[in-house]
Order: sequence, then structure tokens, then C-alpha cells
Amino acid sequence: MKIKKKYSFKSKRQIWRIIPTETNKLIIEEREPDKKQVYFNCFHTDSGKKIFKDFQLDEKFWVGIETVYNDVIFFHKYLKPDMPGHKGIIAFEIANEKIKWENKDLTFLFPIDDMIYTYAQMFEGRNHFALNYKTGEVVKALGSDPSTISELREKFIENENSKDYLFPNIYFDDSNDFEDLVSFFQKLKNKILISKHL
Repeated sequence: MKIKKKYSFKSKRQIWRIIPTETNKLIIEEREPDKKQVYFNCFHTDSGKKIFKDFQLDEKFWVGIETVYNDVIFFHKYLKPDMPGHKGIIAFEIANEKIKWENKDLTFLFPIDDMIYTYAQMFEGRNHFALNYKTGEVVKALGSDPSTISELREKFIENENSKDYLFPNIYFDDSNDFEDLVSFFQKLKNKILISKHL
């Protein structure tokens, strides 16, 4: 049994994240921690054909991806360097490789039904807002009651769980009855390419 390689991506940088999109694209985030640089790449999943490569925002390092929704990449910045808290939303459209809008005051939560849900951190609690994902315009102010946003988050999680992404979640089992398959993965495991213990 042979697995054929369809295409490859080579880089001397650290591959930080690989994000599949619902429209058969693959976003690859690369980082150079010593140089404080981050690069974003996008390819067609089926062919490996490049859409863009080595894209950088004005902020060259303290930036990351929240999610990709309807071919818009939602980037975030950080409250402080070296701290995990996110702040700000930058909406980047894949098709024309342009930033469509930016909001420096809100923090991204999740997308659902063509809106993105966000919040502004207050001295006590959070104020929540629903934004048009294409324009960044505030469609609805949801206030500080967490119950509304919790219900919407549940709906978002249900939608995510229904997607067809296939992520590995069970380690290889040597007791499998398919001899060719067992032999193939045993060779990989022996070369320390696949670990049985996760």
C-alpha cells in the first residue's frame, strides 16, 4: 500500500498553524520567533496552487488568526506582547488580498449567521456586539447579559461539530486486522514518525 503525495509545502520557518477553510483553502501560519516575524500563506487544498504567500500585516509579530469565515480571515492583536489576551479585529478578504475593515476596540468571540460576535471589556464585565462580518458595522448591541451570548455560543459550537473536518483523535492500534495497514504504520512508528502515545 502506497500513499501518494499530491503536493508539498516546504519552509525553513516554524509552521505554527494549519487552518482548513470551508471553501477548500488551506491557511498556513509561519513564525520566526528570533526575528519576531509572522507570515501567512494560502493555498487551494485540492491542487496546492498558491493564492498568496508570505503575507504580513503592519504588526509583524504580535498578531494571530481568530478564524476564517466565508473566505475572510479574522486576525487579532494582543492586549500586551507576551500576554495571551486578544484585542482588535482585522478582517482580511482572501479573494482580493485586502483588509476590508478593522476595529481596534472590540475582541472577537465567534461567527454565526453572517455576523461576528464580539465584546468590549468594561471595568466590570463585558458589553457584547453583533457585527456585519463583511463591513464591521455594528448590527446589534447585546449589552452585558452573558446568557444571550452563551446561547449563541452553543449554536456556534453545534455548527462547528457538524462540519466535515476529519481531525485525528484515536492513536494507531497494533491489533488492527488489516495486515498491510498494520505493516505500513508499524514502519512509520518504528522510525519515530508516529507515536502511539499522545
